[in-house]
This record gives sequence, structure tokens and C-alpha cells, in this order.
Amino acid sequence: MADSVRARVANSLVWTTDQIQSGRGQAQVRIHAMYLDDLQKKARVSLDKFVPRYVLRVLYVEEDPGGAVVEITKSRSGILGLLDNAIFVARNYSLARTIVEDISLEGSRAEPVTASVKGVQSAAFRVIGRKNKLYVLDPAIGGGTAKQTAMRNRIVSRINGEIQAGPTIPETKGPVWNAVPRLIDPQDRFNDPRSPMLDGNGQLVLTDGEHVLYSGRHPIAISRNEQTAYGGGAWKSTVAYTIPADLWITDRRVAVQWRDWRQDSSSSLMIERRRQAGFPDAASEESSVAGQLSWAWIASIFVNNDATDPGPTSLEFQASDNGVLIRFRILGTRAEEARRLSRAASAAVALYRLSTDNTVTDEERSTLEAISQGNPTINQLDWGEQIVLPSSFKIGQDPQSLNST
Repeated sequence: MADSVRARVANSLVWTTDQIQSGRGQAQVRIHAMYLDDLQKKARVSLDKFVPRYVLRVLYVEEDPGGAVVEITKSRSGILGLLDNAIFVARNYSLARTIVEDISLEGSRAEPVTASVKGVQSAAFRVIGRKNKLYVLDPAIGGGTAKQTAMRNRIVSRINGEIQAGPTIPETKGPVWNAVPRLIDPQDRFNDPRSPMLDGNGQLVLTDGEHVLYSGRHPIAISRNEQTAYGGGAWKSTVAYTIPADLWITDRRVAVQWRDWRQDSSSSLMIERRRQAGFPDAASEESSVAGQLSWAWIASIFVNNDATDPGPTSLEFQASDNGVLIRFRILGTRAEEARRLSRAASAAVALYRLSTDNTVTDEERSTLEAISQGNPTINQLDWGEQIVLPSSFKIGQDPQSLNST
């Protein structure tokens, strides 16, 4: 098992760094394997349990000059492994000597940086916490700056998505956008498409022309699935609330809010995450835990009627952001009601995209028109059914604001 995991993680470096090339491939494999051994030893876990979320070759910068654009004159090569709650870096120090550092991500955040290494531009990121650290993606990574930037953004997103699960700075994008639910306050007035606008009674404020298709109170289960460095992935539950949420399904979105969130055991965690996200006040008396998914983001709608599932029939929405899948499940719905809502919601999604998205292809338009007319293609699964919705945006991207009335 250990050898299998080691091989898969090592092989992932071929994809993340493009370093395995003819003439130097075997040497690179040996170096990567040694670095991985060092990381595993530092983590003090058996190799079969050492499963980094992401592994890639980086340049370790000893002196960070600071700023969003930096010029690097001195650095050392190494391997960076991103775990759920820490970063491990194995870097060369001198001939046949390696230094391994571990950096806790508790209370930390990451920011994107552009670096110039010997005149070559490369993506980089800075971890800001107890100690600020700057890491530059190896400029030798194939695919150019576009691939490097995508890799960098995923790492920044991963770090911030785990640490900053509450609201975030308005201009900050990434997986923090797919953190549903989050603790919001009436004073948080910025155009953040993740956060629904609520009135003084905790009711959803509709946009002009928006209509409610369904409202009620239901238990909500939310989970996320991110690919690991070696491929594959598993669903991981986010903050769970035992109390039901107020739910609205409209012709533009699905939104929820927990009016009694302070009575739930997760309340202290939500307050802490909001504080870590950079807000000066943890929460006011008028604050609430809420979230929404725009119809621009929904990739699939499921009805889960698996008889082996101990939970009730659920209506499920799935969206994605940079390879992270978000599963938003509405529990406690009857099977016939879940199917009716899935048809109504899919038709609303199709109409929304046809009226707001000018990037829809002819094939996608034909499919969306059929769905909007109540004729979706139903994929029958072992545990339920699925409606696939083409031309979905990543979470946080929306051709039409949901917070302007």
C-alpha cells in the first residue's frame, strides 16, 4: 500500500511540474522521491496516510521583498506539499542536504504574487500568518504562465477556502467563494454574489422581477470534493447545522439562512472563521448564517432516492470552482416533491442562462431550450436521477448580480 501511494504521489509530480523529460527524467524522479520521503518523515505519519492535497516543485525564497510583484535574485529549489491544515516544504540546502519545514495554516491566509526569476515571469504565492513565506512556482513548469497561474490560484484558493470559510474581502476570489454557509452581517454591504441580502426579519430580499418557486424550512447538508495530488477525491462535509434552515428556491437562485444559528454547536466556529476572514467584529446581533448559489453556477441537479441511504430523499444542487465540487443537499423532501422541484429548478436555470449568458453555444442553447420547456434529459443512476445543465459558470462568476434591487 505504501509503495502504491508513494508511486502515485511521485507520478503526480510529472503532471504538476512537467519536469519528467527525456535525458533527465530518471534523475528528477529520484530527487522527487527523496523529497517526498523527507516530507513524510516530517509529518510523522506512515506513508500510506501521507496524502497531500497538492504537490509541486517550487522555488523557496529566503528573503521576501514584499509586494504583489517581486523580483527574485536568490532562491532554492524544492517540493511543496499542501495538506489540509499545513504546508510542508522540502528544499535543498547544500550538496546531499535537505531542509524540511512545516507551516501551520491555522490563522493564515494566502495571496497571489507575480515573480520575476532571472527575467522569467512566474506565478507565486505568499502565506501570511505567524511567519510570512513566499513560494514561486518553478518557471520550468510547462504550459506557460497560464498553467502556472491556474496551479497557483488553486493553491491560494485551497488555503483560503479552508481557513476563510466565512465572508471574505470583496475582491478576493477563489474557493472562499464556495464556502456555503457563511456568517454575514447587515453592515457587510458589498456586492458579494455568495451572500444573499436579507431584510430585518431575516427574509430574502428579491431582485427586480425575481419570483419565488418554493420556500420552506429544511435540514441542509453541504459538502465539497477536491481532487488530491495523486488523483481521486472524496466528499468532505463542511460546517453542519442540526437546526433546519429557511430555504428559498427562486427563478434565479437557491438561498438559505439559519435564523437560530447561535443555538447550534457550530456557532463558535462560524464566529472564529469570520474573524479570521479579516472582519473587525465577530458578529452583531443582527448577523445570520446564510448563503446562496446562483443559477449561473449549477452544473447538475440530483434527486437522491437511494433506499440504502439512511437519510431522507434529497434534492441536490452541484456547482464547481477550480476543480472543487460543491454539493448542496436539501433534506426532508418527499420524492414526488423533490422531482417536481428538480424540474422547476432546471427549467429556471435554463431560462436564466438563455437570458443572461451570451457565451452559450448553439448546441448548449438547444439543450437549454428543451430543459426550459420542461423536457430535460433524465440520467437514471443507481441512487437516483440527474439533470445536467450545460454552460455553468464557476462559483463567484455571474453575468447578472443577485444583490442589486
